[in-house]
Amino acid sequence: MSGDILDRLTVWSEQRIAGELAIDRGGAMHFTYALAWLENPSARALSHALPKQEEAFGDALCKAVFGGLLPEEGQRTAIARALGVSPDNPFRLLAALGGDVAGALAFLPDGEAPPPAPEGEPADPLAEDALADLIGRLPRVPMLAGEGGPGSA
Repeated sequence: MSGDILDRLTVWSEQRIAGELAIDRGGAMHFTYALAWLENPSARALSHALPKQEEAFGDALCKAVFGGLLPEEGQRTAIARALGVSPDNPFRLLAALGGDVAGALAFLPDGEAPPPAPEGEPADPLAEDALADLIGRLPRVPMLAGEGGPGSA
């Protein structure tokens, strides 16, 4: 890695730790698979571009793969603005969005786990007026960022 690590996110897949995404002081991202993930024959590579290996993957590949999980430009900019993060910093956006990205991955701080998978009965559906209100807010606040949606604790 090209510098001291500034921050880390645990990458979760299917309620299991798949690896660690880190950013160094130079702004470069690095991804390393967790040893338990590598040793588990049923755990798949997170992407064809990230085959299971012990060595860390570098910045360009991390930005391409993990940045690709983020919304497209217009929504990305609106979400970044709502969350107070630069739209050009995929690591900070992933950290702010946590588990609310495309795909089955969650990006959480050390020691934080994704919520357990729901069991039993499905959640109650929204009433028509609540659904209409939600849909009405989406153009102004994509993914409800900053309103109890992505990145809210």
